Amino acid sequence: MPVAIANPPRAAIAFDNFIVAIDGLPRDADGAIDPRDAAPALGGLARNRDFLAQAMIAELKTHCASQLSDNRYGPQVVMLHQARGLYAVRANIWPASDDAEVRANGAHAYFYGRAHDHNFDFLTVGYCGPGYVSDYYDYGEGGDNGVLTGYPGEAVPLRFIERSALHEGRMLLYRAGIDIHCQWPPESLSISLNVMQMSPGIAWRNQYLIDVEDRSVIRPISFAASESLLAVAVHFDPNGCDLAHEFVASHRCERMRWSAARAIAATLPDAAARHAWFVGLGASDSALVAACAVRTAKGLEFETDPDASALGQAAAIHPR
Repeated sequence: MPVAIANPPRAAIAFDNFIVAIDGLPRDADGAIDPRDAAPALGGLARNRDFLAQAMIAELKTHCASQLSDNRYGPQVVMLHQARGLYAVRANIWPASDDAEVRANGAHAYFYGRAHDHNFDFLTVGYCGPGYVSDYYDYGEGGDNGVLTGYPGEAVPLRFIERSALHEGRMLLYRAGIDIHCQWPPESLSISLNVMQMSPGIAWRNQYLIDVEDRSVIRPISFAASESLLAVAVHFDPNGCDLAHEFVASHRCERMRWSAARAIAATLPDAAARHAWFVGLGASDSALVAACAVRTAKGLEFETDPDASALGQAAAIHPR
């Protein structure tokens, strides 16, 4: 369950003054702020009823130029400020289930009904409206997602805490790898404001989509740009394959080790070679690589065994 942060009535502050206040906060060894230190400034900004409309109008006048260049979240999010590698400020728009946006794009476009944790700390406050509703969970007493290996289908020690809404003025601290929530649409259009911790290492931290019914990992949803680059490089340069093999053996991020393993598999000539590759990786010293390799090899068995493949096809044509 996110940590409730006291948000007593405060005087409204201008957005520029808010940024000055955040820039003056203490930094950790990586230069990142602790979002909970931003509570007084965020509480004051939430009392300013004009700044967000003004920011949106300014964006519209430039055809949303800064959103197109700096916003990787899509139209639900308005990026308000980014201090690269330090922190970011955003406004999240939460349409109701009967609003046109949800009817046109579907609830999943707004991450409704998709339980997940986060790989960064952030402080949020309800800015207007009744607020999105969340079913809150965690990984059990004192646990975080470090208890997981991280492969799809892995059991999650999920503990339900409560269902509640991020109503106007409510302030919560979401903790990386600890707090899990499944969001549902608000009763009417709502907006929240976030101060998000940013650091160069965040892309390497795991974030998961969780199946709360089966209490299992659906899949990791964090991703580093290097994973995409390596997936391409292995096809065009021998150095790319050499680097991928090095990453499989020793990269500090287990997710990158598995991405490198899959990149190498994509260069192999046939299913039999891929099967052999993944079978060998079942003995990896990386728990994630070993678990994923065993599952992948098992999925390739029908492709590598002509008799099993024929049997599978016959069963599909002549089911009992």
